[in-house]
Amino acid sequence: FFFYNKHSTFIFYQNGVSKLSFSPSGEVLLTMGHNDMDLDSTIAVYKWGERRLLFTAKMPGSKFFDSSFLCSDNSFGVCGEDFVHFWSKAESNEPFKHCRGATNLCSSQVQMTSIACVDGAVITGSVASRALWLWEGRVCVKRVEVFRFPITKLFANSVGLLLSTKDGTIHLLDKELGIQRRFDKSNRSDNHIIDTLCYDTNKEKILVGDNSCCLREVYLNGDSKFVTSCHSALTDFTFDTLNDNIVTIGEDGFVRKWDKDARAVLQQHHLERGLSCIAYKRGDGDKHQVAIGFCKHDNCSSSDKTDVAFVILCGNDLTNIIHYGHNSQMTLTVCEFSHDGKLLAFGSKDSSIYIHSTEKDFPLIAKARGHSTPILSLDFGCANDSSESASFLRSNSISGEVMYWSTHAKKQTPLSQRHTRWESQTCVYGWYLEGAHDVYTEEGNEGITSCCPLPTGSIVVGDSIGRLRVLPNPALSKESVHLQFTSHHGKVQTIVLVGDSLYTLGEDSCLCKWKVSSLSWPPTMPPSLYDDHVLIDEKKEDQDLSVSLELATAQMEDLDFSIRHADKASSNLKPFRPWMRSIVPPSNYVPQLGPLPNSSLVLERIHGYGSSANDNLHYISSGESIVSSVGRTLVRYDEVGDKQQFCSVDERIKCLAIHQERLLCAIGQENAKQGIVIVDLKTMDYMALCKSAAQSLDFDESGQYVLALSGSRLTIHDIDNKTIIASTLTHTTETLDVRFTTKANAFVEVGRNFVRLWSVKGSDMSFEEVDMSSMENPTTFYTCAGWMDNDLIVGASTGNVIRFAGTTPISKIKAHTSKITNIATASDGRFTISAATSIKLYDSKFRCIIAIDTELLGVRHQISSLSWHEDTRKILIGTEGNEVWELSSDDGSNINDGPLISAHASSPMAICANPNGATFASVADDGFLRVWGDENENISFDLTMPSRACAYSPSGGLLAVGFGKPVKDTAKTINGKWVVIDVNGSSYRIIAERRDSRSFIREMKWHCNGDRLAVGSDKIYVYQVISETNPAIKIDISLVSTIDMTS
Repeated sequence: FFFYNKHSTFIFYQNGVSKLSFSPSGEVLLTMGHNDMDLDSTIAVYKWGERRLLFTAKMPGSKFFDSSFLCSDNSFGVCGEDFVHFWSKAESNEPFKHCRGATNLCSSQVQMTSIACVDGAVITGSVASRALWLWEGRVCVKRVEVFRFPITKLFANSVGLLLSTKDGTIHLLDKELGIQRRFDKSNRSDNHIIDTLCYDTNKEKILVGDNSCCLREVYLNGDSKFVTSCHSALTDFTFDTLNDNIVTIGEDGFVRKWDKDARAVLQQHHLERGLSCIAYKRGDGDKHQVAIGFCKHDNCSSSDKTDVAFVILCGNDLTNIIHYGHNSQMTLTVCEFSHDGKLLAFGSKDSSIYIHSTEKDFPLIAKARGHSTPILSLDFGCANDSSESASFLRSNSISGEVMYWSTHAKKQTPLSQRHTRWESQTCVYGWYLEGAHDVYTEEGNEGITSCCPLPTGSIVVGDSIGRLRVLPNPALSKESVHLQFTSHHGKVQTIVLVGDSLYTLGEDSCLCKWKVSSLSWPPTMPPSLYDDHVLIDEKKEDQDLSVSLELATAQMEDLDFSIRHADKASSNLKPFRPWMRSIVPPSNYVPQLGPLPNSSLVLERIHGYGSSANDNLHYISSGESIVSSVGRTLVRYDEVGDKQQFCSVDERIKCLAIHQERLLCAIGQENAKQGIVIVDLKTMDYMALCKSAAQSLDFDESGQYVLALSGSRLTIHDIDNKTIIASTLTHTTETLDVRFTTKANAFVEVGRNFVRLWSVKGSDMSFEEVDMSSMENPTTFYTCAGWMDNDLIVGASTGNVIRFAGTTPISKIKAHTSKITNIATASDGRFTISAATSIKLYDSKFRCIIAIDTELLGVRHQISSLSWHEDTRKILIGTEGNEVWELSSDDGSNINDGPLISAHASSPMAICANPNGATFASVADDGFLRVWGDENENISFDLTMPSRACAYSPSGGLLAVGFGKPVKDTAKTINGKWVVIDVNGSSYRIIAERRDSRSFIREMKWHCNGDRLAVGSDKIYVYQVISETNPAIKIDISLVSTIDMTS
């Protein structure tokens, strides 16, 4: 037993504590535990603030069931195996005196198991009877028997008594033991015995814990909700990576799918038998599958060949059973799908491995025999780095055996597996953990029970006593420094990494979530510490996760870095383990330790615009600043001063949402595991992180709430309080856009064949679907939404724009001949809409004010994003060619000479720097040569053909450009042709050209003297370049040599 606060820590019991109770004043602590065998036979009283033991009593041979302080700090009672005992004292400085309770109201054979005190009256109960006993002093004065089932738990406060009975019913009694309220078990979803009760009189709610590991809140008005729930004995779990959900199984026969962020059960199914192992297979479309192995009890008949061993469920609907399978007659201990989804392997308690095909009916391909004890873990492996199909299998048994197999169950030698690329690393007996096993061998009988590699050079291991340790990967030396964390009681059974979160399952049936965070070590630390990782308890996720140099140094002060030099002969002798002969490191492994880098990079400018994200181009402030995204970077461009500011995220940006008043930007990332990032646009710094994916985002008018669309789920986040307000599934068909309405707690959802208006009340979300049959073709899909005054306007794939009054469509106009891609609205009711190559501006009466054909302005690509600043009367459009154009909303003219921001269209590019250091050139498949300057200058030269190679001459006056692409898509493309361009001055011209190859040009390099040029194509061609003038007006080119690389 440990007690801890900032100043107090003490230890008393050797074998555990079963009950703790504070006195009425809170200054004294009563503890009950056991020091002898398994009997709770010792009590102790502590003045915990002074770390002082006041009293202890021990009754050998007797067992205590419950204990509690009574009306003051000077008296307490204990329910024991031989009836009820009381201790009391008149003054605080006197010793406690013991007396045994006396009564003639019940037999001495009745064992009192619960004790409580209500307003000075002592009450006891017994699980062996249905009665309560009221005590005055040490004398029992009243017996109340009004319950149909035995009493399991008591909880008392100043108002009355709360108790539970064995049938799951909760009773609220007054001080005279009269029943005031009853909460029947019909309110419960499962009939389990209640272990814990707690009553909050201020909020009028009851906290209930039962032996199924569920915790519920019961309100006095009769409502009930689960705070947390789990299996009575959780045996295994896996991840639905597509929907970011957890799937768990237990000995109670339930399989449950959880929302990992909301920690709520989304779906469950009872399979009526104990479940032992699980694996998830991600397939195409809705073809996701969950494989589950069954428990088999030792007393079951092994001759029953019809008894199923495993079941395959549909990953999207756990109630849909795809297949029942047969293999082992004993409990299946582990299961695993290969990454290509073609194979499924089960390890069994019968020491065998069963390998199934995932084709129809899951036929058994092979049975691998060779282990002498039950299978602990297994991994699939591919023959080499280029192979995607599983060819091999490695397995561990609980006794430390390591074996290798082909997927047809033929044994393989360890040496033959040196080049195998393993799809996972769950086997704890391997060369990569040899040093970690040495550490555990020196410490005692504990051993490694599970492991999981971290993505950047560390590995987490769990052991038999509940500890987690982070070590370098591979951990080859026992001298490797490790970081240690504890949470579980009993062995750590499973460790799974999902994004930056680590999930661990312990023998205690608890599933713990940890956050993986980089830890920066001081440069003076040993090299093996670089790049180590730290696990941070998920409960601390709102805290700053950065680690300062001072903190890291303080953490290291408690670690021993001394290297023990032992005798060479004795140091080579290691304890023999059964798996040591099977461990062979890969042939290409080379240990490397190097110094930390001494240089860094600072992003100064981005040339171009990323068109692949949704709604990622916005005016902010007075219209002089533009926010956009490129790849993983959010860019703020201030036209005044021609300045760019940046904020980078972990994954490619998928969508943006802007709140103009608070100047906030919400960023949705391509990888759902990275969540939604909230950025302050004034400082371009992070403000908050919401744990949710997003393909469409929107702020409400206050800027406090963010609406996120992720696949088939809608979620509302409170970014100020960093909580999820509400979450629900969307329509069965594809959702294309979501927007908050102008009213509070409401939003609109549009998609294929539907428009929905949602309302939010607390955490509940409900919708009303709009009947569009009178307005549109049923096959129409709705692409975007906006607001005109308080009316909703929706764009459709037919080019129509529809206006609504509430949920009723009231008018429709044909705005474009192709689908509506964007809608931007103004406060006076005007709105701008865009299609592929045109923009139209409408007034509040649905009259077209101006129409703009972007092709006539020189825009060569379709419009992808639209933003309108009504005060400055400017329209901003982003195109699929990665260009940004700024137009006037008065007359539709181009405000700038060409695009405001230009770049190559998305394609492979080549780039080279001018030796003068002032410019650099780029070419791409779009057929343009672009020369970039320091002041955002951009000179564009039409080459008419795709190009993937360019090179400046040493003088910087000539630029060589090679043409072609691997697959010609037009007759105008001449593969193998290359030209030399005079780049002196502002007017570029071609002064020489040549073609000796029929394959596209891949690379070009000038000699440092500028008289020779190497061109790489199907062969390497070296040319002599001669110019009679300087700078060159005309040059002569002659082929010097050819190097054939095909051999």
